[in-house]
Amino acid sequence: MKTLAFLVVLTVVVLPAQAASTRNPRVRVPETVPFTVHGTGFAPRERVAVSVMVNTRRAHVVGANAAGTFTTTFPALKLETCVGYEVQARGSRGSRATWSVIPECPNGEPEPLMPRDPIPGKR
Repeated sequence: MKTLAFLVVLTVVVLPAQAASTRNPRVRVPETVPFTVHGTGFAPRERVAVSVMVNTRRAHVVGANAAGTFTTTFPALKLETCVGYEVQARGSRGSRATWSVIPECPNGEPEPLMPRDPIPGKR
């Protein structure tokens, strides 16, 4: 009986503590029009400061739900082609996550649709 009681106490005390310590906050950007940030793994009901750095810094403060997730949008943020950005989320209980995008941009001019003549003026 003592062993059973010990196992019950162990389950009630250790497993929730282990689950909390293995939380892994993450942010991602599922959509860029409108610019949307989704976070998971934050503490339940944690206040989260979300900032996006493109050319300037834009920020929102949101609340994570009971499962530790949130979604927020930045409708005024319009990304141009081939622009990198960074998203940071910092929770009021110490949770932190970062998402960075560095696009691969083509160098120089785009390829012509039709091949050019090897010698201009000659056909």
